[in-house]
Amino acid sequence: MSEKHGSDRQAEDQQKWSKLAERACKDAELKQRLLNDPAPLLREAGIEVPAGAEARVTQEHGSLNCVIESGKAARAAAAGELAAADLANVAGGRKAGGAALIYLQYTFKTAL
Repeated sequence: MSEKHGSDRQAEDQQKWSKLAERACKDAELKQRLLNDPAPLLREAGIEVPAGAEARVTQEHGSLNCVIESGKAARAAAAGELAAADLANVAGGRKAGGAALIYLQYTFKTAL
């Protein structure tokens, strides 16, 4: 996969997330479903959630946040552990170069 193709896919997924999050902000039942079990709703919206990946949606300060982590990263985070290869890249609690363990992260902020 070329880098341009990957960035195009992320831009498409960002647009799809924005539409889904906007609907969820208007529909309390949809928002609760999204917070409780986001993966099926993300897939229904056409957002790629790779097999074995963990999708989490949180609400904080008027924003809906979606994080999709690779399965290996999600398991390590849940266990509070990093793989030996990851330990070499840790700086200040994150992998060097940013949040490289996160597959995708989207935020939708509602304006009041």
